Amino acid sequence: MIRIKGRNGPFTFHHHYAEVMDCAGAEPPAPLAYVEIFSNSPHTRSAPVTFSGPPREVVKLLRKIARELETATRANSGANVKTKKEGKA
Repeated sequence: MIRIKGRNGPFTFHHHYAEVMDCAGAEPPAPLAYVEIFSNSPHTRSAPVTFSGPPREVVKLLRKIARELETATRANSGANVKTKKEGKA
């Protein structure tokens, strides 16, 4: 379960919506990545959390977050492994 803090307080992640579209009014037309993160509230009509930007920057941010979490996970899991002298975990 993923918990997120949105505009109206914390909620449990339910689903997301992501798309790339042309930015209206931009000359020349520029693509814009748009991400919405939803709760499972039946009253939700708009996403409590949204972000947008150039697709490459959005992907770069998401990859950076993933790398940081993977690094932290590896570092934390290594602390729980016992050596042969200590016995198996």
